[in-house]
Amino acid sequence: MLTVTSHKIALPSQPQTTERPAYLGRPVIDAFAVVSPAIVDYTPLKYGALYNWYAATDVRGISSGGGWGVPSIVEFNLLLQIIEPNADANNNEAGKSLKELGFVYWDENGGLGNNVFEFNGRGAGNRLYGDGSFSLLKNILYLYTNSKTSDFVPIATLNSYNDIFNIGDVVNFKNGNSIRLFRPATLTEQLQADGTPCANYTGNDGKVYRTVKIGIHVWLADNLCETEFLTGEAIPIVTENSAWAGLRNAGMCYYNNDITNALE
Repeated sequence: MLTVTSHKIALPSQPQTTERPAYLGRPVIDAFAVVSPAIVDYTPLKYGALYNWYAATDVRGISSGGGWGVPSIVEFNLLLQIIEPNADANNNEAGKSLKELGFVYWDENGGLGNNVFEFNGRGAGNRLYGDGSFSLLKNILYLYTNSKTSDFVPIATLNSYNDIFNIGDVVNFKNGNSIRLFRPATLTEQLQADGTPCANYTGNDGKVYRTVKIGIHVWLADNLCETEFLTGEAIPIVTENSAWAGLRNAGMCYYNNDITNALE
């Protein structure tokens, strides 16, 4: 059995708010509760897992509820406008503010991040549906949206080559890509500075994620590494290239089928 250790961070004090949306699933961690200065554990993640779009949008639920879900292209565009108002979706410098600082999780290709918004974007690479091969680790972060047109899904992209946060390019929905969940920020959270950590998110399998407030949303500050649906059913982990290429339902994997690429 995999043993997961924890890191610890201190969160700032957050005043109580009475806004408490009804949970869509079990309340593993109440993201809308009072958070006083305290030490909060989280699961140390590396690049997270890769999922096909079937898994991202499966009716069994890849999030644990509480308003968390897979973003649409609208939420990613709002994120871009918070970081760089009036920015063009294909020509901006917002990616710099979303990418993790340095070259531990990115290749040295010219696009150096500063992570001003504590989004911790990392180059998780992807898995191609055609032959099941892996590519672009430390060079690209493709983030799924919940929308699909024919065989293609709009994505948000960070890369190691420049500082653009690209919104709206499309990929085949059978590819393996990363996921960042989000939820609406409470009115109290919206008054906090962008980049402020919020209460952690706990997934269906018990992993605990950092979160960050940016604009009117709270985002995971790590790529998703979920292995279960809200129903408790396991998300199939698919290792064989031919099996990945032939998937017609939910599937996930770790880059190069190596879990050490997912967890620190």
